[in-house]
Order: sequence, then C-alpha cells, then structure tokens
Amino acid sequence: GHKIEETIHLLEANGPYDLGYNDADTYRIGYGITGFETFHVDVPESLRGQVATVKFEIEEGTVYLDDVFFKSEHLLLGNPTLNGQEARPDLASHANNYLIERPQYSLSYNESNKGPNWVSWQLNRSWLGNLSAPSRGVRPVTDPYPWQSDRLLPDHLNTTEGFEYFADSRYPREVSLDRGHVMAREKRNRTQKDQWATYFTTNLLPQEIDNNRHGAWRKLETFSLGIVKYRGWEVYNIAGGSGSQNLFYEPQDPLNVYNINIPEFMWNVFLVLKPGQGIQDVTIDTPVVAVNLPNFIQNPPDIIPLPWYHPYNLTTVDAIEEMTGLDLLSHLPDEIEEIIEARTYDGPTTVENFPYVS
Repeated sequence: GHKIEETIHLLEANGPYDLGYNDADTYRIGYGITGFETFHVDVPESLRGQVATVKFEIEEGTVYLDDVFFKSEHLLLGNPTLNGQEARPDLASHANNYLIERPQYSLSYNESNKGPNWVSWQLNRSWLGNLSAPSRGVRPVTDPYPWQSDRLLPDHLNTTEGFEYFADSRYPREVSLDRGHVMAREKRNRTQKDQWATYFTTNLLPQEIDNNRHGAWRKLETFSLGIVKYRGWEVYNIAGGSGSQNLFYEPQDPLNVYNINIPEFMWNVFLVLKPGQGIQDVTIDTPVVAVNLPNFIQNPPDIIPLPWYHPYNLTTVDAIEEMTGLDLLSHLPDEIEEIIEARTYDGPTTVENFPYVS
C-alpha cells in the first residue's frame, strides 16, 4: 500500500521571498501562531475512494488538531467538471484538466491554454489581514517577480514562466495586458505565506489592464471582498476565462510564441453564506452573483466602461456553464441548483446594502 509522510514544522513561515513563494513555507506555521493553520496533503489517485488510516505522530509538546477533512474547503460546492471530466492530478488523462490543491485555493490547469480552466476559493474574515503587495523595488519591467512557475505541476506539463507574458518593444500591443490574478492577492493577505501563494502563474490570466486594475473586474473583486470584510459574510467563489483573442495579436508576441491563451471574457461566480453555514443551508434565496466581463477595451477612452452589474455584464451560472463546458455548484441539491443557476443577480451592488435578495 501507499504511505504518505508529511512533516509539519512548528516554525514561523518567513521566506526568504527574494524570488517569490518559498517552498519551505508550505509546511511551516504562518497564521497558526495566533490562530488556525490549514495544511494540505496530496493523496495519490490510487487511494481515492479507498479506505485509509490517518495517523499523527508528535515528537514533543502538544498540538491541537481542530479538524481533519478529506475534501478541500475551496471545493465545497463541487469540483467542476470540464466536458464531463472531473479535474484530477493525473498527467496521462488530465493534461487539460489537471487538479492543483493548496490550502489557499484549488484550480484546474489546462496545458493547451497554458492557464487555469477555473480557480476556486472560500473566503471569510479569517483569511484577511493587512499585508500590502510585495514591492518590486527597482526591478526592470521584464523581471517576472513575484510571479513563479507552479512546482505542483508535473515536469511533463509545460507550466508558464512570469516573463513569458511581457511584451517587449519589438512587438508592442495595442491593448495592454496585465499578469492578472484570478484569485486576488488581497483575499489571502493575512500572512506572507498565503499572499505569495497567489503568485503562481497557474492563478494568472492575461487581463486587459484597465479592467484588471480599475474597471469592472476590479470593482467586483472589491465588492466580494467588502461583504466579507465589512459585513462578515462567507463567499464561495469560482472564476476563470473563456474564448480566445490570440488571433488579434502578432504571431511574434510572446503570448503566441509560448501558446498562452488570451481569454476573450473573464467570468466570475460567487455564492454567499453566513459564517459557519454549509451546503445544507443553501436555499433558492441564497445570493449568487454571475458575471461575464469582456477582456478587451469596450469603449473609447472618453466613455466610462460599463460597471460589473450592468445588464450587459450580469449573466447566469447556466450561461457560463454553456460557454465554458464546466459544471459548477454540482454539490448542491438538484432542485436548488437548477433554480439559482438560472437566475440573474438583481440584488444590491453596494456593500452597505447587501444582502437583500428579491
């Protein structure tokens, strides 16, 4: 049989971070010094669905185990299938649907698109702190810091490097693209360890710069963060990109050279619960927001881009599923899933007025 051994070191996770995330932090304590810490163990595919024994050995002192669970909290609402296939860490059959699970989030990586099919995460106040973004200092713009390739992908999958997203002066782009987080850094800013974990390129999609920094995508991130930070709600979020607009970019553009897909749209779905609630508490009145945002310049510079809650941007979970081939929220009871996935959000669009549901 299989035997998995992981050693947790009750030492502070403290980098160094001169290159980005430090692998030594993965099994060191960050937030857990003053609260609860979550650690993740990769279970071999051959053990899935089998009976296994969990054994803990402590060399000295006392350690309190709050909970042991066998499904990621970030996949509480389901591991989204892609064209009927559930994501798995299986290279042979899942190169375009490769499951990566971290304490901070879960995602499905697509080798053909060189990016995530989806990124999924749970957010409550316990994840939030006040750390600011890593400073790039005087590094040249071509330096990918703090982005890193993802070491959880097997060697045979061609993970992207941070520098591959940069347009050099020989091939300028008409549309400026950011290395855009799918799950935002601010939603994991309680410790350096959690924050740096958001800078793996598997959590990155090329995003139109204004939309990512100031526009509808950014405003939606701020809204979902605000209802957690200021109102105490818990959010279960899943997001990704769809379509492709690489044909509109030069063949010599690094994104085309390295086969990195530029999504035509960025979509985002989140379901909101009260603290401590679970699937059994989801009803047909549970707030669900589904948004599909153009990943290109929508208007001339003198026109204000449409907000995330504009009818042109609001959509349904059903429509996103049809567009992407994904099955979202699959762990919900069918009769509830059917209703809330067909509904377009029409609730408050400000943190102060949330959570009225009509």
